[in-house]
Amino acid sequence: MPELYKEQIARLISQVPFMIDVDIQVGGRLPSLASSEFLTNKEQGEWAEKIVLTAVNEHLSEYLAVQYGHSETLAPGEEGFE
Repeated sequence: MPELYKEQIARLISQVPFMIDVDIQVGGRLPSLASSEFLTNKEQGEWAEKIVLTAVNEHLSEYLAVQYGHSETLAPGEEGFE
């Protein structure tokens, strides 16, 4: 069953009108304090995720996009951040 999922993703990726790097690797260290760059990137990522979720859920009836990762809005340095 997982292979079918991978094939569906590959088919969808091949249909978009721009290049998607499926081998991208994100590196670096985890942030220990909330820098302004980190907070800016975090906000941009959350915005982009909402755009994609909305687009998929409104236009692709055979798929349902769900939020990835934690739904919390805490940033490093804030009380309760893990």
